[in-house]
Parts: sequence; structure tokens; C-alpha cells
Amino acid sequence: MISENENVLQELKSRFKYIMIDEYQDTNYIQEQLVFLLVGEDKNVCVVGDDDQGLYRFRGATIRNILEFPNKFKDVECKVIRLVENYRSNSDIVNFYNTWMNTTSGKKFSFSWDNFRYNKTIEPFRSNVKSPAVIKISSEADESEWHEKLLNFVLELKSQNKISNFNQIAFLFKSVKNIKIKNLASYFEDNGINVYSPRSDMFFERSEVRLVIGIFYFYFLLMFVL
Repeated sequence: MISENENVLQELKSRFKYIMIDEYQDTNYIQEQLVFLLVGEDKNVCVVGDDDQGLYRFRGATIRNILEFPNKFKDVECKVIRLVENYRSNSDIVNFYNTWMNTTSGKKFSFSWDNFRYNKTIEPFRSNVKSPAVIKISSEADESEWHEKLLNFVLELKSQNKISNFNQIAFLFKSVKNIKIKNLASYFEDNGINVYSPRSDMFFERSEVRLVIGIFYFYFLLMFVL
């Protein structure tokens, strides 16, 4: 409507002197067309976003909108302000992120992040967490080693009062039926931390559940014999 009806376009443009758009990396092609039609020749537009957090590709969003945004203007018309200071995450997380972005780009991966993101290094604002914030677990590491690392990590969070109880901890896995994940759950319970994982099929493997089933089985068998 606004691309074909000048009266409608002018009416809408008269309502907005400035336009600011957050999460611009999650906009799609049509939304971008609407923005620049409303902005018009004044070009009083400011967009904010993080090209590393493009989450809505499934609905047509493209990070090209934010990556190519400066190209929509002449050289002196668009000012890019890099916001590289992170106020949300612990320094361990920020450093892990920077390292991961650097190590997943290059000849080894036949991939270059430079084509898909602004070149930047994120800096943590501050870090007052004494417990570790990141644990890197190698798939080649001994299973008991990363079991111990995760247990110590959780216990440290509790001792530093970062959590008040263990119910505030959630582990996310692709599948909780994997034997490695079941072993991890058993390790935590052996060390005094109960685990709730109803989809892991571990319920009927628990000794107390087997004991109850055995008692009922014996009871019904006895009743049948009598």
C-alpha cells in the first residue's frame, strides 16, 4: 500500500520524525523495505542489533540487513558505532565466545566469519563471580573427569550463593537417553544431588523402584498361588 499509494505513504511519514529499530538482525526483506519507505529522503533512522544473534531465519529474517545497512547510504551519511562491551555475561563466557569465534573460522573449517559478521572482539564489563562460568568438556576426555568437573562446578555455584538450591540448575542435552547422560545423572546422585529426568527412562532402573516392583510382583504371585 505505501509503495503504490503516495498519499498513504506521506500520511505515515508525517507521523514519524525519527525511526529507531532494535534487534535489526532479525528483520526480513519486507520489513527492511517498509523501513526505508517510511524513512525516505530524511534518512533519520537508527538501527541496533547483533549480527552474531540472528535467530529468526526460519521466518525470513536475514543478517544481511544489518551487515549491509551502511551500504544503503553515502559514505558520510551513516555512522557505525561498535558496542563491544558486554554488560550481561561473566568474563569467562565472553572470553570463551571470542575464542570460539576465532577458532571456528579459517582453512580448517573452510569457512570465514568475515563474510557473515562484523569483525569485533567483545570485552566483559566486569567479573565478580569467583566460581568458574564456563566448562569446556572434550569428547575425548575421560568420562569420570568431566563428571567431576561438572559436579565441582555445580557445588561451587552453591557455595558462592549463586544458586540457593540445586533445583535452579538445568542441563540441556540433545537426548537424555544417551548412556553418557545416564551415567552423569547416576554420578550426581551418588554424590548427593538428586536428578529429575523423566524422559531418560531411568525411573525403572532405580533400585528403590525395582524393590517396590519386586514386592508387588511377589505379593501378586503369592496371592495367585494361594
